[in-house]
Amino acid sequence: MSTEFKTSKRQRLVTELSPDFCTITLTMFEIKETYKIETSNETTPRRKRIEISKELFSSSAKEAHKWTLKSISVEELRDIRNREIPSLVIKKAGMLYYTQLNEKTKLKFAFESINGIQHMCSADCNGFNGNSENGLCEKVMSQYCDGIERYDFITEGYELFHKKKVPSALIVVECSNYSLSETSRMRKMDNSN
Repeated sequence: MSTEFKTSKRQRLVTELSPDFCTITLTMFEIKETYKIETSNETTPRRKRIEISKELFSSSAKEAHKWTLKSISVEELRDIRNREIPSLVIKKAGMLYYTQLNEKTKLKFAFESINGIQHMCSADCNGFNGNSENGLCEKVMSQYCDGIERYDFITEGYELFHKKKVPSALIVVECSNYSLSETSRMRKMDNSN
């Protein structure tokens, strides 16, 4: 048996809504975890050692970036889109929150941050593959998947945009139209058994 230590890094996004619903603070933490892994001297057919145990040895988190987003109206957001101001928008509880992203590094970091969030638009949803009673989802049909404010059925999500007619990143966290496809439902049932 042998012991080795492996370190992994991941990001965690924390969203805090102010009590007056006027601002959202979005904080990105970089988490570094080191695991103590014990393996046997035997190997699998692919020459990997067989893992016997894995335990968290140490963990640390540091704040990598923080954004404060202010409440914004649909009209104000349209104006910002028309002026092609690089922006991060959050839709939460039917309200829109916005912050401007000037620097290229901030834009890149924001994009990497929101892409770590679980996105509901996938083949698991009937609206994604056109099997819902309404057919194909309106957001999925959109060429650029932009304008989170246009979709009332998206109740929570993140959008990052910078130029017109350039695909934005629109991550759907909660959707009132979401329905799990029968194939996905069966697969999840099989995996739980």
